[in-house]
Amino acid sequence: MAEGGGGRRWLCYTTEASKQKVAKAKRMAAKVISGDYQVQYRLLNDYCLKLRNTNPGTTVRIDVQPQGNPATTTRVFRRIYVCLVALKLGFQAAYDVVEAETFQSWTWFLELLGEDQNLGPRSNFTFISDRQKVWKCGRATAVNHFQRAMDELKEMHERVHHALSVIPTSSCTKSHFSGRAHTDCLLNNLCEVFNSKIEDAKDQPIITCLEYIREYLMKRLCVVQAAINKCETLLTPTTSQLFEVGRPKKKRKRGVDEARGQTSNLSRRYVSVTCAKCGNKGHNSRTCKGPGELVNPELLEDRGVC
Repeated sequence: MAEGGGGRRWLCYTTEASKQKVAKAKRMAAKVISGDYQVQYRLLNDYCLKLRNTNPGTTVRIDVQPQGNPATTTRVFRRIYVCLVALKLGFQAAYDVVEAETFQSWTWFLELLGEDQNLGPRSNFTFISDRQKVWKCGRATAVNHFQRAMDELKEMHERVHHALSVIPTSSCTKSHFSGRAHTDCLLNNLCEVFNSKIEDAKDQPIITCLEYIREYLMKRLCVVQAAINKCETLLTPTTSQLFEVGRPKKKRKRGVDEARGQTSNLSRRYVSVTCAKCGNKGHNSRTCKGPGELVNPELLEDRGVC
């Protein structure tokens, strides 16, 4: 029993909840906020039809698991591919949700992307994935350097070496890049940034996840379009400056044993001082207290000191 102002009284109760009850309540709250997983899979086909109707020209494909019994009407979801018409016309981009990052899922995605962008077998496009994690092997510019790096990797991590060995060398190391590629960049920061932005959507129900990605891309398109509208030429100001004056020079990374001061004035740190009066080291002529024991008599003779 507790008393408050005005003589009012309240009854206070304390309750205890088990971890199972808390987990169940959390699932119920998540279902209300984000939606039910099973219900959204049943509504996925309607969602795809809605996308096509509201965005004419948009490509949406659903792939399902093959069933052993052809008479069954139930299908198990495996993948979905989405290429919004705005992405298709302006930025040549698409996204998908797959069961895992495998050779089959990558082939399925790239085939659909090729259809949307009318890419033939000899189209001059360079695709960069995020699988270049072993930098020394990937940065090797000569075949023998690549092989040496692979041998070193095998001694340190045999499992990593085996995983890297099954990847075609023409797509993961500079030493085997073809002459058709116009860039030797191994980084794929654009996709890494995209993956970080949609991190919160990955554990959501399927439609909630897809809507999160779509809304992010639409907002991104608006930001990019606003920057384009401010450009007076076909290129952005930063790109125009690079073409006019070249890439700005960067400071060279100094070695651990190099001086950190300005290059025009050499540092006298760790340099022993030689006195002009007595020729001894460790002090200068201003603080010299006497000739003491001569370390370098020839130096005094050259300077006319007797």
